[in-house]
Amino acid sequence: MRKLISTIILTICCATINAQDIGLSQFFETPMLRNPSLAGLFEGDWRVGGVYRTQWNSVTTPYLTKAASGSLKLAAGSQTDGYFSLGAQFVTDKAGDLALTRNQFLFAPTYHLYLGNTENSYLSGSIMIGSIQSYFNKENAQLDDQFVNGSYSPSNPSSQPFNNSNYSYFDISAGMTLSGQLGNGDYYLGGALFHANRMGVKNDLNSFFPIRHKWVINGGISAPVNGSLMFKGYADYTLQSGNNQLFFGGMFEFLLSEAFEDITETKFALGAFYRLNDAVIPYVKLQWQRFSIGFSIDKTVSQLNSAATSANSMEFTLSYTGIFKDDRSSLKRSRCPKFGGSSFGWFSTK
Repeated sequence: MRKLISTIILTICCATINAQDIGLSQFFETPMLRNPSLAGLFEGDWRVGGVYRTQWNSVTTPYLTKAASGSLKLAAGSQTDGYFSLGAQFVTDKAGDLALTRNQFLFAPTYHLYLGNTENSYLSGSIMIGSIQSYFNKENAQLDDQFVNGSYSPSNPSSQPFNNSNYSYFDISAGMTLSGQLGNGDYYLGGALFHANRMGVKNDLNSFFPIRHKWVINGGISAPVNGSLMFKGYADYTLQSGNNQLFFGGMFEFLLSEAFEDITETKFALGAFYRLNDAVIPYVKLQWQRFSIGFSIDKTVSQLNSAATSANSMEFTLSYTGIFKDDRSSLKRSRCPKFGGSSFGWFSTK
């Protein structure tokens, strides 16, 4: 019986392994989770950011996700316009009365190869490695023999103990992205394979639960409307474990100040995104100099809407972009991508 209970709990823990990975509504703020090779495509020399998401607040234990990331650009050498970038990502999510938790520690070195044409094109390739840990609070488990005369008490002894509530595995992912100028704007198009090594965990009965491959296609464009207005569009298509998801949308960025040097504009963004057959997501963002803060709300449009009396999730993002003050700065190099997973540059001023 002990092995049976352990197997059931492990199966619950592995539900997130066999189903789709976690997803964030402001997916462009966590580029490594979209495609590892997107991590170095931003204007500036280094960037740090954080995400806080709470979901299904109408249930007893809301689903909570927190993430933190950092990216750094490094020149490949004085004889080339290519460059390296290093990205690090931490994600933790918690759900349910058992506080089922998954922690991800990811690291993605990327090389951005300059293709040497008038479109300022780069081909970026990355391999992302990391450790993933899943665990739950077994003290919150309510077992059937703890119910006596229809009444549950945690002090009632149980003959169904289980000990293994912590599982971890090593993960490998990879991605490539082609990016460059498109008219007066920019574009990128990429693809990624997550969980390439299909690692997983075993239960007490020696049954193996592998992580399913996740295939992703990413795209994005940026186009100036006029000297103070920019349009940005994003799209991701994901296929994992027989499930597919299309996520797309866009925003308009309004320049609220004169263009300063060193990416210190003040901008306000307003937009919306759509997760096909799932949710509509209005979005606002304010950038003040190198700081930016974003907010979005998911409104479910699927059949799950009947179970939600209010917005199903709220998501906050905060980021800061920095530059080096010496010749190491990418802003002083002749070519540098000004677009990517996190933000586009103002092409009229950079």
